[in-house]
Amino acid sequence: MALSRVTRLGDGTTTTFTVEFALGFLREDDVTCRVGSEPTDRAITFLTPTQFQIAGAAPGNNVPVVFSRTVSKTALENDFQDAETLTEEALDRSHKQALMATHEALDNRVAAPAQDTDFNNFKGVNAADPTADQDVTNKRYVDDVAGGGFATQAEAARDAAEGFRDEAEGFKNQAETARDAANTARTGAETAETNAGNSATAAAGSATAAANSAASVPSIGTGVGDAVGLEDVGGGTAGLPAVDGSQLLNLPAAGGPSLGTDAIIRTNGKTISEDITIPADTNGMSAGPITIAPGSTVTVLGDWTIV
Repeated sequence: MALSRVTRLGDGTTTTFTVEFALGFLREDDVTCRVGSEPTDRAITFLTPTQFQIAGAAPGNNVPVVFSRTVSKTALENDFQDAETLTEEALDRSHKQALMATHEALDNRVAAPAQDTDFNNFKGVNAADPTADQDVTNKRYVDDVAGGGFATQAEAARDAAEGFRDEAEGFKNQAETARDAANTARTGAETAETNAGNSATAAAGSATAAANSAASVPSIGTGVGDAVGLEDVGGGTAGLPAVDGSQLLNLPAAGGPSLGTDAIIRTNGKTISEDITIPADTNGMSAGPITIAPGSTVTVLGDWTIV
């Protein structure tokens, strides 16, 4: 149990606290209030000997509000003189000063040490979180920073590194895919170029063959299936070449139908089964008898001789 120090916890709304030091306090100036890790003391309004109201905003939830009582170690509360009348109150205050100074020692509230402190296998307790480089720290703070804190940061860094690695792997795969696509496109272009060259060569060969074929085709062939080449008959118009009778084969004999060698007997049919008109400037001759089939008509405007 602390004798010269009382700690209360804030709740976010309260600024008035009940504070009961052992033996109370001698002077209001002996009492101070420190809230959390604030660097300076809060001002106190003493409502009653045990009800203290602190200045400023209400401390937050679970924020420690520490009230300390500190008596003078260099000035006597009562400096008695010879033959002075002693009163109970004066004697009590003098004794309280001594006891309150002892309370501070029992509460481990000592002046700044001039040498290293040996805790003799005891713990320092209720240490606040450090704020300056040379502040003493507590276990929780060390665990949060050196233990869980650094470990968490290391894990986060590891996760980030793995994320970057995966992203780099993705970029590598994309680059390989693009490279393969480029190789495929190059191969396709080379194939197209080769095909184009082959097509050009084939076209040139076809053109050469066509030219050679055109040059070798005679005007009129002499064998079965021979081609006939067209000639320019004037004004860029193509036409058949001139021919003579010796080149006309398999024509019917001259003079119409006949029988026998040299068409010794001329022949004609016996029945006319169509409409025939002999123009006025035309002569006709038939070997009779001739029969005009029903429904057929022979109109004679010129001359028709039947022998």
